[in-house]
Amino acid sequence: MYRRELGIGAGLPAGSAFQHMRSTTLTALLVFCSLGAAAKAPEPVASRITAQNALFEEQYQSDLKRHPERATAIGDYRTISSMITRRLRFSSSMPSTRTF
Repeated sequence: MYRRELGIGAGLPAGSAFQHMRSTTLTALLVFCSLGAAAKAPEPVASRITAQNALFEEQYQSDLKRHPERATAIGDYRTISSMITRRLRFSSSMPSTRTF
């Protein structure tokens, strides 16, 4: 079916106006974004790397706390008490009379 039969874009040129408007909008957006990025000076590389390393260390420590078995496997025994506590909770929730 043709566009006119469907009533799409009635009274508008076939696409040239839309293409011009799209390219103008994209150009304006690109200029706006580049001006915003150029307005603030980037931080020095050393401070960005320090911030990134702090974020990685925080994630690493969080993973060790969440997975004490893994922490113990790599030689970090700080979280062994939480591992023991979890196992005691699990074993106390099991029925006391088991038949094998």
